[in-house]
Amino acid sequence: MKRILLPLLTLLLLSACGGQKQKPAVEDPYQKPIGTDKPLLRDTVVVGTLGEETGMSTMQVITETGDTLCVIKEAPDGAEGRMLGQTRNYTDRVMLTLRIDSMGDYSLQSFLNITQLQGNWKTPTASITFYADSTVSARGMNYDRWDVANCKLLLTGQQQTELGKVQRTDTALIQYLDDDSLHVHIPRHGNMKFSRR
Repeated sequence: MKRILLPLLTLLLLSACGGQKQKPAVEDPYQKPIGTDKPLLRDTVVVGTLGEETGMSTMQVITETGDTLCVIKEAPDGAEGRMLGQTRNYTDRVMLTLRIDSMGDYSLQSFLNITQLQGNWKTPTASITFYADSTVSARGMNYDRWDVANCKLLLTGQQQTELGKVQRTDTALIQYLDDDSLHVHIPRHGNMKFSRR
């Protein structure tokens, strides 16, 4: 019995010591996750005044909450922001729609000089005056209040219907603005070209 056990034990020990060789650990090569090559972009709207460091390619904006932003007029893809009005002085109230990239840089989508929009505008058949207190005086159109949102002009007025008077707001897309000209598209009135004279 000892004769059989001893060779058997030796054989077991030798087979246990030799063991099986394991394959080396192999990692999968790195694969870039899908969709991470595009930067995260967000949009925001800012209202304020221009700072003294406003130049040809950038604008410094001091927001109504007191923050100072540096805005690049040209987006990373080369598209220039839309300018409605001029950057004529540092007291004008302005509105900007901005794109913020993943690095926190601001690029201009559209700029509106709200102060330049105020005042009297005329066409041969209509006239409209935008006052600083958001009221409107109009001839040929039925509006009594104005506001801006996302660099668009909102015109509000009372409309008579069979159920009585209702308040209606029209969104006017501003196509062009400078000191002497205002071109807008109002769905109810179509394209309108106003001038100061």
